[in-house]
Amino acid sequence: MEDTGPALRRRQLGGVLRQMRNAKEMTLAAVATHLTTSEARLSRIEKGASNATLRMPELNSMLALYEITDAAEISTLHQMFRDSQRRTWWAGYEPVMPAGYSTIIALETDATAERVWEHILIPGLLQTQDYAQAVMATGKAARSGDSADPLVDLRLERQQFLTRESRPLNLWAVIGEAAFRSNIGGPEVMRAQIRHVIDAAQRPNIKIQVMPTGAGAHPGINGPFTLLEASAFPTVTYIETSEGSISLEKAEDVQRYDTAFRELCITALDLSRSLEFLNDLT
Repeated sequence: MEDTGPALRRRQLGGVLRQMRNAKEMTLAAVATHLTTSEARLSRIEKGASNATLRMPELNSMLALYEITDAAEISTLHQMFRDSQRRTWWAGYEPVMPAGYSTIIALETDATAERVWEHILIPGLLQTQDYAQAVMATGKAARSGDSADPLVDLRLERQQFLTRESRPLNLWAVIGEAAFRSNIGGPEVMRAQIRHVIDAAQRPNIKIQVMPTGAGAHPGINGPFTLLEASAFPTVTYIETSEGSISLEKAEDVQRYDTAFRELCITALDLSRSLEFLNDLT
């Protein structure tokens, strides 16, 4: 699994190109006209969006327009471009991924921290194989073919972010009590799942808090959400739905969910009491 994904390189390259354009005091419209493309597409390229692929001739045309002549700088930008075009580790799963999921995986690959709120399910990064299979099986009838198993494999591969030697992902999960008291997959599967969460909580990069059912109204009652953080891009919020994943990048949206997560942490059992709660269940 790659430590740094193409998504990060796209964002870095796009950011550099935006800085170059601004330094020349050129508008998006002017550069888009020069490239014979749309202003909207150029904007997506500068943001590193996955749905706007930059081509090498376009990159060279932009560098000439911005009067970039230093050979070392051009070589660095060419390498960033090549890195941004690499085949992703999750490419084989894309045929069975829900809408928007590839974007989330790309961001998660490059993230340094993930904060997640789940009210009725154990978060994917903490699921055992048996639990994940039981969860996926509930929606299998709504999908064609045998798409559940590849999605389970993808979920288990994502968990390697937590244990990789370089830049292990920092996970902070607030999980509703109902998720631990459900009977997904049967009693044995649930016992193994709870023990797995307890073991995960021993790792220095993982924090687990339990939200008791008696906590009353709190900011998480409208459903689960995740905050992804990285040094190379602004924090992103994503929400999983039955139809796929939605990512929110506007500062006001992210701030709203950041505040909600902080309030959830205050309302939930603290780290030690959460661990006591989980041990009592086993």
